[in-house]
Amino acid sequence: MLPDWVPDSATDVREVVRTTGDERILTMTADLGALPESCTPVSAQHPLEPRPERGELTAADYRTTATLQASWWDEGTEQSATAMCGKWWVGSRDGALFGFTPELKVVEVEDQPDPA
Repeated sequence: MLPDWVPDSATDVREVVRTTGDERILTMTADLGALPESCTPVSAQHPLEPRPERGELTAADYRTTATLQASWWDEGTEQSATAMCGKWWVGSRDGALFGFTPELKVVEVEDQPDPA
C-alpha cells in the first residue's frame, strides 16, 4: 500500500521494500507541490532525521542512508530530501518525486543483486 502522502495524480510509481524491516524507497512522476499540508519542509525546526512511530525507539536507532538498491535510485538520493511526510524523507530529483524511510540499525542488511 502506498503512503497517504503520495499525490493522487502520481504515475509511474516504483517501490522497493525490505520485508524484514522498515526501509522503503519509492519514486514516481508527481509534483512536489502536490504534497499534502501535513508534509513539512526540512528546516532547523524540522530536520531530516528518522522519526520512529512505535515503542521506545529513538532516531539514534536508525540508519540515515539507504541500503536498498534499484536502477532508478542513485546512491545518496535520500540525502537531498526537502520535506518530511511523517516518517518519510521526500524530495524531487530529475523530475521525479521520491521517498525514503530509514532502516533500523539492528536489522541485518542482506546482499542484494545488482539493480536492474
